[in-house]
Amino acid sequence: MCCCISLRMVSLLVGWMHVLYASTAICLAIYLDYYAKRKLAKTPKYDEFVQVETIIFALYLMLNVFRLVIAGFLIRGIMKERRSLLAPYVYGQCVILILFVSLVVIDALYDLKDGKDNAYSFLDLALDVTYATLTALFLWPVYSLYQKMDYSQQRSSSTFITDTTTSHGQSVDV
Repeated sequence: MCCCISLRMVSLLVGWMHVLYASTAICLAIYLDYYAKRKLAKTPKYDEFVQVETIIFALYLMLNVFRLVIAGFLIRGIMKERRSLLAPYVYGQCVILILFVSLVVIDALYDLKDGKDNAYSFLDLALDVTYATLTALFLWPVYSLYQKMDYSQQRSSSTFITDTTTSHGQSVDV
């Protein structure tokens, strides 16, 4: 429990925040892609921009569609109280977090190697660490709920009926 709000409620809020974030990111990416291509259409940098930007745009869209789907699984799993539907979110966010941290380390090493502006590199690193921290903080209540659901499912499945006779001494099939 955190601040007198149940793990279920916090996890639902996290799920809906991810739906909102991913939907907004998809719409914004589509708009910015259209705007940037229109703005650079008659410049000499257009061909170079389109090649690089198309790959980044596709990866960004795939990531956010993935986030939208796993957030949907999270919300559905909480509503139906099905632990298996929380698993895609928990494991998907862990993979995203590991990949992101790896990219941050690579980016930081690349900046050090090329001797980029220290103020810009520090700001970039600070924003990346902030994002990774927020991702981990949003993952924590969902992971806790995921673990709690596992514990309660194990406990309910380990309950056995030990007495198989009725009060009249007759045997009951279990």
